[in-house]
Amino acid sequence: MSATLKTKQQFIELRANNESYEKIAKKLKVSKTTFIAWAKDSELDIENLRAITFEALQEQYKVGQQHRLQMWSEQLEMVRTELKTRGLGDIQTTKLVGDKGLEPSTSRSQSARASQLRQSPKY
Repeated sequence: MSATLKTKQQFIELRANNESYEKIAKKLKVSKTTFIAWAKDSELDIENLRAITFEALQEQYKVGQQHRLQMWSEQLEMVRTELKTRGLGDIQTTKLVGDKGLEPSTSRSQSARASQLRQSPKY
């Protein structure tokens, strides 16, 4: 691959990563005027590389999200298993659910929250 083609490929990669013409010019030691011409010729290549990069990031995010969900699910199952072995009748409701209750976004009274807790299935 010639030096010009190699430089143009580097330009496409840097533009796909949203580098400015000024930063690319400093890195590759080519004028911004040349890059503007290359950008017009390589617009589709730049956009395709951006799309590929974006899809890879989405996949990484999805895998990480699935991993966190799996960990939370396992932790919840361990808590449920432990709660089944304990007698919680002598513990005050506020100690079990905290001062804010089960649903902090609601404005229910403490007694309504306690009633809700008593009516919910035991784990």
